[in-house]
Amino acid sequence: MYKHHTQTLILLGLICACHIPGPLPFSTGPELSNCGDLVPDPDEMCDDGSRNNDQWGDCTEQCTIPYCGDGLVHEPSEECDPGSDDGVCLPDCTLPASCGDGIVHELEECDLGAENSDIEYGLPGGCSKLCNPIPYCGDGSIDEGYEGCDDANEVDNDACTNECQENVCGDGIIYTGFEDCDDANSLNTDACLNDCSHASCGDGFVHQGVEECDGQEDCGPKCITDRYVFVSKEVFRGDFDEGIGETGIERADWLCKIHAEAGHLHLGKNFRAWISDDTSSPATRFERSEGRYIMQDGTVFVESWDDLVALEFQNTLYMTEYGGEPVQGGAWTNTLADGTAASLDEHCQNWSTSDFQVDGRSGGLTLLDEQWTDLKQFNPTPCDVDSHLYCFEQ
Repeated sequence: MYKHHTQTLILLGLICACHIPGPLPFSTGPELSNCGDLVPDPDEMCDDGSRNNDQWGDCTEQCTIPYCGDGLVHEPSEECDPGSDDGVCLPDCTLPASCGDGIVHELEECDLGAENSDIEYGLPGGCSKLCNPIPYCGDGSIDEGYEGCDDANEVDNDACTNECQENVCGDGIIYTGFEDCDDANSLNTDACLNDCSHASCGDGFVHQGVEECDGQEDCGPKCITDRYVFVSKEVFRGDFDEGIGETGIERADWLCKIHAEAGHLHLGKNFRAWISDDTSSPATRFERSEGRYIMQDGTVFVESWDDLVALEFQNTLYMTEYGGEPVQGGAWTNTLADGTAASLDEHCQNWSTSDFQVDGRSGGLTLLDEQWTDLKQFNPTPCDVDSHLYCFEQ
């Protein structure tokens, strides 16, 4: 019986050597548990042990006898195998001799003659040396290892980019209908967030150069930090001699700052007095905030600098740095409603004197018109009168 089996193996080997194609007589399916032990078992066609080899062995790694059409290229007797996906192959396991002559013959899909290329991918309109079209991005077929998709169009803003990769947030290409933006960076502080949506007030990230805050304490509805404003509880004569500074305005600014510190209003921040002399005014000295000016308990005085100079008040300015009951009287200003100087000489000699014979100008507390800063019927005011200061956070 062993002799009969051996004769059968020899006969099949001769058939292979002659390159006579035929139907697959045996499955090359799951690996056989005993294949490779040198013993041809009943479910094996052959077994050469360690010499089993799919390319050059007389017995394959599945213990089958190699033949033309089994999907394996056996060297040197075969140039190709029609059962594989390696390209054009004739039924006798030889390559078409005509590939490269510039004529598309049977079994060839293309032939560019001398321009046939050995490039594996990325040559649109190219032809391989096996006379197959060279796969490329845009041919409508997904080429594994090179592409994540291929929709065969030139639209870069759909699900598949023109680089044949899936359109994802962070690739720098806006996916229409799914992304608002895509800046291909990891910053959440610029105009485009990491989820490819536009930065906006309320998203929890501070848009640099546009927002001062976003969701933090004392952050206003415009994502601009609320700034405190108050009427000093203490009153001063026109020279502000209790303050520190070379000029009257410097002394007044210093008084606003230390009174804000005493009231624990944004410790360390800069505060300035709403006063003018003959060279400067709030219009030239103040930062013009787009955000709200609020009093000690959070009550809104005005929504912004623009509303302030337009006299669009939300409430009267009556609260001191400590909050509490409204104060009465006036505040030194020499300033008009638009923040400019009211007079070039009624400023207590640039806030350097408390002489009763020298005048300054003041505003009336708790008023909701232009007289909050320039109380015309009581101006000018002698510089020895005790008056408050309006103090604004910068």
